[in-house]
Amino acid sequence: MIKTTSKSKEEHLSEITILLIDDSHIMRGLQTKILHSMGLEYILCAEHGKEALTVLEKSNYKIDFILCDHNMPVMSGLEFLKTIKTIAEGTHIPVIMCSANGGKNVDKALNLGAADYITKPFTSDEFKSVILKHTYNPEKII
Repeated sequence: MIKTTSKSKEEHLSEITILLIDDSHIMRGLQTKILHSMGLEYILCAEHGKEALTVLEKSNYKIDFILCDHNMPVMSGLEFLKTIKTIAEGTHIPVIMCSANGGKNVDKALNLGAADYITKPFTSDEFKSVILKHTYNPEKII
């Protein structure tokens, strides 16, 4: 059976929780500002993959979407992606990889289970589009 939701995209965005993983404080701040302007209220942040795994483990929120930088110290985006796809709680969360360098990184990330890839710099419209693409489904099969 298909159940249709009456939630608008804006209502949907205000209810989801996003985890941002980026070693750049400036990028995390900019991304958070963009997300707030879209109506998102639940935004968690981590500086690298290892910290993100701790956030996932200890968070009281159900994380709906992860935006993960590719190049980070301690644990890279690809290492994080490999790890999260082996954890039961992480297998269902869409992970969108992002980097200023596309190319081979895109193929590697998609082969490891990334739901999508976005290249920096991206516009707020591109950011919103990729979030909705992977989280908003007005018709759910139940």
